[in-house]
Amino acid sequence: MRVLAVLMVLGWGVVPVCGAEGKGCTITGKLSGPEQKEVRIADAQVALGTGGAFRHTVEIDRPAFITLTWGRAIELYLVPGKTLQLTADGSGKPQGLSFSGDLEPINRCWAAVSADLEMLKDRLTKEGQRVYTSDGDAFLAEIGRRFAPLRARLEQLAATAEPERSFVEDGRQRLDLARANLLLDYPDAVRYFTHDASFRPPEGFTDFVGRLPLTDARWLHTEDFRVFIDRWVTFSATERPPRAEEPKRRYLPALWTQLQIILALVKDPAIRDFLLQKRLSQLLDEHYSKYYAELAPEFRRYCRNQAGLDQKIAAARAAEQARETGTVRTVYKTVGDVTLEAFLYLPSGWKKEDRRGTVVFFHGGGWTIGTPHWGEPFCRHFAQQGLVAVSFEFRLMSAHGTTPVESMRDARSALR
Repeated sequence: MRVLAVLMVLGWGVVPVCGAEGKGCTITGKLSGPEQKEVRIADAQVALGTGGAFRHTVEIDRPAFITLTWGRAIELYLVPGKTLQLTADGSGKPQGLSFSGDLEPINRCWAAVSADLEMLKDRLTKEGQRVYTSDGDAFLAEIGRRFAPLRARLEQLAATAEPERSFVEDGRQRLDLARANLLLDYPDAVRYFTHDASFRPPEGFTDFVGRLPLTDARWLHTEDFRVFIDRWVTFSATERPPRAEEPKRRYLPALWTQLQIILALVKDPAIRDFLLQKRLSQLLDEHYSKYYAELAPEFRRYCRNQAGLDQKIAAARAAEQARETGTVRTVYKTVGDVTLEAFLYLPSGWKKEDRRGTVVFFHGGGWTIGTPHWGEPFCRHFAQQGLVAVSFEFRLMSAHGTTPVESMRDARSALR
């Protein structure tokens, strides 16, 4: 017998049916609001068919929070075998949501909690300097005070209704994840507002991490978890002092440290894969193959989808080679074991004895990311106008562990 959980969104013309069978929850429906080609369900982009129809199965075998996004995001708590009807008036406001069905009390409660959570975040943003420049204990107390009413809503539901037991516990953990992201803002916020780059949070400040569900892959369906686990790896790598026994990496030292953090702290294969795949995507977007040639095999070694990883790397390399077509690639500076390259785009008919005007390109990226290939369309344009165009590589914070001072020195070297 198949048991269905029904999600009916009337305001936007969405009438999805969520069914629990085996390990999946299938969502089907029709979206007839603003012109859209896709709807995001959990971490998948689902194409909309004729008249905005869609069908998608979310792979869950236990109750979980799931996010549906079509212009705005609504977080729902789904339980295999239960029913839920959701209606919305199209305003996009929490007051426009109403629920019925088996999971009505749970989702009505969570909609109210979610609305209060968003208002809490907005207030913290407006009061940032006052809140984030308090000492560590005062900051923790302030955040705890602001989260108390949200927790009270959950406890009130538990006391007055008979919700799924899993929801109250998962709701508490869901709030813990939202709180954790705010707490993790504290060190950088203090450095920003006080201009004290040497600030370190007090000992024990990150003890809250031990109470988070960091080994439960169900939480990958929620944005707060994905954001936190990613930030936690970066934070841990930044705060960890260098170790003498670790080899010195020529390129991307911070990412090598993050890789070690992931392998040491993250045991769940799905969560580990999420973190590794995200960093690989960032590598391919923000750097070129010269930098990730040594690191990519390590990602391949630990990722579950090795074939998919190979395809991403091959596609990035092919795009890079296409951008280099017809260019002259040469080393213009050497610093220790690091070579810095220039990519020359020469006009048609150019000869060595020619004296041509020259355009120099230094890519953007905040001194942290970027490649000389980013200048390719501009350089080709000027080469077509009869000029010599040059795109220069320079040292970056993420790739070389340097500061903007070294980047400026490289730029001066390039122009000499």
